[in-house]
Amino acid sequence: MDKVPASAAVNGSVKLVKGCGCAYASGLVNSVLRKIAKDGFTYEKTGEKIKDLSIIYSCPKALVSKFVEDYGEEKTEKILSSSIGARPVTARVNTLKASPDELIALLSGENAVAEKCPEDENYIILKNTGAVEELKAYKAGFFHVQDISCGKAVKALSPKAGDTVFDMCSSPGGKAFTAAQLMKNKGQNTRF
Repeated sequence: MDKVPASAAVNGSVKLVKGCGCAYASGLVNSVLRKIAKDGFTYEKTGEKIKDLSIIYSCPKALVSKFVEDYGEEKTEKILSSSIGARPVTARVNTLKASPDELIALLSGENAVAEKCPEDENYIILKNTGAVEELKAYKAGFFHVQDISCGKAVKALSPKAGDTVFDMCSSPGGKAFTAAQLMKNKGQNTRF
C-alpha cells in the first residue's frame, strides 16, 4: 500500500464509505484523510501505556490490557506490531519433488527471490516473484502458497501414509496438499 498515491487512497476510502451506505460521512472521511496525507499522522502519547498501545495499534483497550497481563509490555508490543503491515508471502515446498534449497535455486533461475523460512524448514518466503501462478516451478507442482499457520494445523494432525483425512473446510486446498505430502501421496484425502 505504500506505493498507492495518497490522492488515490483518499478517493478510494471515500468511495468505500459511500458504497457502504454512509454517504453522510464521506465529507468527514475526505477531510480527515486529506489532512493526514498533507501533514502526516502524529499522535501525542497520553503516558498511559495500555491506552497508547490501543491507539497506536488500533486494538481494543481490553485486549491490550489482557495481553499486558499475560505477556508483559514488551512482548505485547511485539505481538501488536506484528499484527499490522504486510505479512510475508510463504510457500510450502512439495518435499516429494524438491528440497527447500533446490526450490530456491529453481526460483532463482526464474528471477524470483526466495529464502528459507526460519519458522519451518519446509516453507520458503517469496519475494519479488510477480504472478506466482506464472512461475514454472509453481505450474510443475514444486510448491503451493500457504501461510505457515495453515500448515501447522496439518502438522498437528500428523497424517501418515495410508491414513484417511477429511478436510472439512477445503478451499483453495492448501491444507489438503500439505496432508497429501505428509502422507507421501498414499492414503485417502477427502475435501469438502
